Amino acid sequence: SRIKQPWLATAGNHDRYTYRSCRQKHFYQFFTNTRQKVAEPVEFFTLKDHRIEVHNIGQGWRLILLDTSLATNFHSAEGLFSEKLEKDLETVLQWIPKEESIFILNHYPFFQNDEKRHNLKRGKSLQKILENNPRIRLYLHGHTHRQTVADLQVSHLPIVLDGGSCAQGKKGGWNLIDLKPEGCAVSTYRWDHRWTKTRTEEFTWIR
Repeated sequence: SRIKQPWLATAGNHDRYTYRSCRQKHFYQFFTNTRQKVAEPVEFFTLKDHRIEVHNIGQGWRLILLDTSLATNFHSAEGLFSEKLEKDLETVLQWIPKEESIFILNHYPFFQNDEKRHNLKRGKSLQKILENNPRIRLYLHGHTHRQTVADLQVSHLPIVLDGGSCAQGKKGGWNLIDLKPEGCAVSTYRWDHRWTKTRTEEFTWIR
């Protein structure tokens, strides 16, 4: 069956566990994001070919998707923010109109808090870009299976959200984001025989 609601997806470590699946781009044979074609340079980039993609979601917002997944051995779940991807992200940020706000979706967190074999290589380079671009309001990631809502704006970073794993039984969770011109509201949901809202937090942009 097909997913009928609008959706956007990027690859995670389980989508590139083998070198064959990475080489043949199996993920993108099944998950290719659709977007409204517009005559602007950012349309040149696609996740399949460049590991970066930009979507205009309206009301002055752009979504940047990154694919930092790697083919690794079965004892590793590392990702890589490559030098090429860093350069392409910088190019995309220059092309997006200055008056628009941005959020980034990437499977991996940029912090190096977990054991080394679970981290994002060159994550500090990605963190530096986030620090230097206050238009990036939100950074959405997964990978840790820990539902997280962290306002890091006072540290010159975006609000960081991890939805957790919606398929992880009683630990399953996801975040609902309501974007506003002056800030956003984030509602967290957990599974307790049904999806239940646990809290809603209001944030104001200060960057």
